Formats: sequence, C-alpha cells, structure tokens
Amino acid sequence: MSPDDLKLFKEWGVPLPTRDAHGTEDDIRQNLKSVKPTNWRMEGNMLKADTELGELAQPLPTNLILTGTDDQGLPTFKQI
Repeated sequence: MSPDDLKLFKEWGVPLPTRDAHGTEDDIRQNLKSVKPTNWRMEGNMLKADTELGELAQPLPTNLILTGTDDQGLPTFKQI
C-alpha cells in the first residue's frame, strides 16, 4: 500500500485492511496437491497437457517442437 493510500485511510477514518493467515507454511506445503500432467500436445506455440485440476498451458519459443515424452512422462523437444 502506498503512503498516499495510507493517508486516505486515515483521512476517511477507515481501518486498514487486515491479513488473515490461511495456515502456516508447513500446513500449506503438507496440503499441496501434486499436479501430474498427461496427454502432452502442441497447439501452435503453446505446450498443453491435461491434469486433475484442469488444463496446463505454457507458451514455448517457436524454434521448439514436441517430440514425445521421456520415461518420467515429461515432454521432450527438438530444436528446429
């Protein structure tokens, strides 16, 4: 928040926003869901894959093409 914003809160007599913790860092790390992408494909210069949480998309340089996946299921590329 900028100093000007703080001045406005004080001028208008409005309390500053509060921060509510969603848990400790350890709690958050313990509850993270691992995203395991499958069905890798190229659409234009976008690398896309399906996950349990929805589609994953990442733009790639136009000099790369998807050639398949490795033993761990990660995408492999060829530079053109």
